[in-house]
Amino acid sequence: MAEAALMLDFYGELLTPRTAETMSLYYNDDFSLAEIADQFDVSRQSVHDTLKRGRRQLMEYETKLCLIKRMRERQSLFEELSSDLAKNDVEQAKKHLKDLVNLD
Repeated sequence: MAEAALMLDFYGELLTPRTAETMSLYYNDDFSLAEIADQFDVSRQSVHDTLKRGRRQLMEYETKLCLIKRMRERQSLFEELSSDLAKNDVEQAKKHLKDLVNLD
């Protein structure tokens, strides 16, 4: 669920407004299928289908754009760089900084 919420943060604007709102209610606001169905006056099956379609679209965007993957790579390098600096390991810090600069 956290992964879907993260993808929604990154790519939610690319979804239709209804799909984005449905997914936000479900993943960010912890609404149940029934609560969302009542709000939009649709069936729970319709909400389920919208969520399934939305997740599939978000996964396709991540596969093509890799924004979350790149963010995680940067985050990892920042953590390693921070650790290197805390240990006064200048050479390793330079390597990680170079890797960070050269990251796609």
